[in-house]
Amino acid sequence: MTILQREFGARRKDLLGDRAARLERLNAGERPDFLPETRDIRMSEWNVATLPRDLLDRRVEITGPVDQKMIINALNSGARVFMADTFKNAGVHARLRSLATCPWISNRYA
Repeated sequence: MTILQREFGARRKDLLGDRAARLERLNAGERPDFLPETRDIRMSEWNVATLPRDLLDRRVEITGPVDQKMIINALNSGARVFMADTFKNAGVHARLRSLATCPWISNRYA
């Protein structure tokens, strides 16, 4: 820590001072804005390539505890595949397997 403080301590204090001054200006009503030197880039005409085909194959990712509402939303989303983080609830695996065997679901995603 001593080496880091010697190397970067003064710069760190300067940055913390700048941060405190910026916070004061924001609290006084100053609005955030873009850097003036980037105006030409922001105002220029932008074009992007079309999406690759593999990005058009929409997927849904569910993370966190899986509950009935999240599963229903995933199945109704139109996605072909979804992933669920079920480490906190191992019982969900059985429900997902039973959902996958339901004709009205398995036919929809075949």
